[in-house]
Amino acid sequence: LGFYPVVSASGTYVAGLPLVRSAVLTRTDGSRLEILRGKRPGAWLDGQQAEITALSHAALVRARRLEIGAAPATAPPPFSPAH
Repeated sequence: LGFYPVVSASGTYVAGLPLVRSAVLTRTDGSRLEILRGKRPGAWLDGQQAEITALSHAALVRARRLEIGAAPATAPPPFSPAH
């Protein structure tokens, strides 16, 4: 689905690109969380950019929509062998 616990029972998740295009989770209270593979980079909760390495359980419980896109490509630092 695109988010994974950082440490079990910590209440913090890290976002990764979902393997599905979309999914809907229905909570016990009947509210729903729509999860989408996004076109823009990063994680977005209800349209607001979120910290991709620290999605809180509380934020996911409140959210109606989670969009996760690929992380922007970054070039690795140039190789410089030690002399």
